[in-house]
Amino acid sequence: GIRNSLYKNTITMFLSEVLYRVVKEGTSEPGLYDWCEKQIHLLDAIDSDFSNFHIRFLLELTVALGFRPNIDDLRPFVGGNQAVVEKIMSTSFAESMLIPLSGSLRNEICENVLRYIEYHTESTLTVNSLKVLRELFV
Repeated sequence: GIRNSLYKNTITMFLSEVLYRVVKEGTSEPGLYDWCEKQIHLLDAIDSDFSNFHIRFLLELTVALGFRPNIDDLRPFVGGNQAVVEKIMSTSFAESMLIPLSGSLRNEICENVLRYIEYHTESTLTVNSLKVLRELFV
């Protein structure tokens, strides 16, 4: 699925770059590898309606890294997108994939969640593949 889909391939490239920038060499995050593998298999198995996958991935990554955000924690970062982010966080995975979002809103939320991750990892995340996602999912 991933290999044959430009969209899935681009999402995977983005996820890989985020993980590369977030996970520091020599750090130990128990269960992170298994969680990532499960997420990649999930993306591979989905046939359609996966445009919000990368947003859900980022939100769940925060949990895998130990931040476990609630909407109050995210409020300073997501601003006016609070209701949408809360909906993504509070619905099942399948339902969160069906939330209708424009490409620009999806990108804005993605950037907001990346800023939240930056804040907690105390590092700057320059994710170049986000530009490619913008082009595909507009």
